[in-house]
Amino acid sequence: MHAYTFKIMTSEQLECTILAKQNQELVTQKMVIRSSSNSNDPYLEKNLLIRRSTLSDAPNIMGLYKKVVSIHQDRLTQEIDEITLPYIQSILQQAHLRGLALVMFVDGKLVGFLKAYTSEFRRQAHILMNVTVMIEPTLSSQGFGTLLWRSYLQEVQEHMRHIQIMEILPHASNTEAIRIYEKKGFKLLATLPNKIRYENGTFGAQLVMYITNPNFCNQVLLQYHTYLQKLIKGSYSALSKLWAYG
Repeated sequence: MHAYTFKIMTSEQLECTILAKQNQELVTQKMVIRSSSNSNDPYLEKNLLIRRSTLSDAPNIMGLYKKVVSIHQDRLTQEIDEITLPYIQSILQQAHLRGLALVMFVDGKLVGFLKAYTSEFRRQAHILMNVTVMIEPTLSSQGFGTLLWRSYLQEVQEHMRHIQIMEILPHASNTEAIRIYEKKGFKLLATLPNKIRYENGTFGAQLVMYITNPNFCNQVLLQYHTYLQKLIKGSYSALSKLWAYG
């Protein structure tokens, strides 16, 4: 006779196991997140599209980056000469492998960009950080940033269950963005004085804000740890499809 041992799983464990398996099969993740053709959102009266970024978006993202920095020098950490095509390609690649990058288009023109990605190290792999968000300056205060954030957080909750916390570090002077983050549920954790040095020699504070993912699943995080282990060993080609959120 054979002795069998049965392990009873809680409903949460069962759900997490199913979700972990689903995340392993994310080879057909949709590219289009939101568009004027598939939504009744009032913001989408214009010909608007939000989709996952690709490396081919790098030149247009760089152009938006430089435009935002030239107008709002106190909102981004990079100075304008530090925004190069290799830099943009690098952050897109990291978002592709370990996070999510979304781009927004209005009438075919790139007007928004939001990216974040986790650490490559397992001890911080549950934190989505390295956040950059930009909106075309002529479209500011018209709801486009809110829509981009709504789409991004929805993707995190639905498809990135390994994320427990999303962290963002806005400049204290960027009050407009901070108000948006607060409306989206971000909470202030700390203020870091003199964290940013500006070109004119003055120093500014940076805030640490965070939001938790209500759909976090530890079992999915363990699957993500396995993925990161294989990334470190160089298995990029086969595995990038599984967690290619960007």
